[in-house]
Amino acid sequence: MPIPPQGLVLALQFWDGDQARALRLARLLADIEPRRRSDVFVAFCRRFDMPEESAESYQTRLKVGLKFGTMALRSEREGVGHPAGPNALWSGTFDALAGAWRAGKLDAHSVFFLEADGCPLRADWLDRLLESHRRTRDAGRSVTGPLMQHNEVHLNGSLIAHLSLWFDRPSLQQTPKDQGWDMFHSHVLMAEGRAEPWIKNVYGACNWSAESLFGMSHETAWLASQKDDSALEWAERSLVVETARIRKARGRGCFCPDPLRCAVDACPCKCSGCSRSGPRQGDAPNEDVGDVTPHPRVSVHG
Repeated sequence: MPIPPQGLVLALQFWDGDQARALRLARLLADIEPRRRSDVFVAFCRRFDMPEESAESYQTRLKVGLKFGTMALRSEREGVGHPAGPNALWSGTFDALAGAWRAGKLDAHSVFFLEADGCPLRADWLDRLLESHRRTRDAGRSVTGPLMQHNEVHLNGSLIAHLSLWFDRPSLQQTPKDQGWDMFHSHVLMAEGRAEPWIKNVYGACNWSAESLFGMSHETAWLASQKDDSALEWAERSLVVETARIRKARGRGCFCPDPLRCAVDACPCKCSGCSRSGPRQGDAPNEDVGDVTPHPRVSVHG
């Protein structure tokens, strides 16, 4: 299946200090996806001072490769500490992916910048965010992200950006070491962006209850900047079960826009889409988890 122009790279950025948490998140993203997708890739983006991909990262990529195409990427921009370290990792990642896209080596056209402290709150989180970014592009803008009020109004760095932005707005290519990149470039990101509530940043939040996360999931697909594992542990317990229900519905040939309502013996919603609409964009046809092989490794160096 050809990759559509809306193809997305999930750029999972990490350094040695949070690599284990990032890889745990990557495994969850694979576990909750009901089918292999051809419209989403996962880039494992390590900091400059990790010259070789770790064995754990490689093994995780093999697992994730059952659901997504994968690539390994090492940022060539150097920076340590905060915010210089995250700034360098972000800019090195953006530079490498945008360069690969411009050279015709990357079919996905946009990137979602993820960090180890993020977490999905819905099994269909990718579909929600892809649709949201389509609305952004239809509006003639390039960035989809959560609106923040900290110090000044800006879009948080857990955002989706079209890869052309790196070249269209060259000021993004340099960030002072002592200022966070999303704050420093807020004027560009706000001018190019559209605020999206499906991505939420509750900075420093921890000790989430299951009830709070479930309630938030009705309006939030991705939760960023979590400072403990409570949200991730909830997602590992809850979303894998939700995915199993979706797979049951899909296995019966039901492609209702709300498959969880149809994940029973009979479709209760009686929607016409159940019998006629076919797979969503990005699903590999006639392919289930047990029938796929790992995607060939792709290494992109920026």
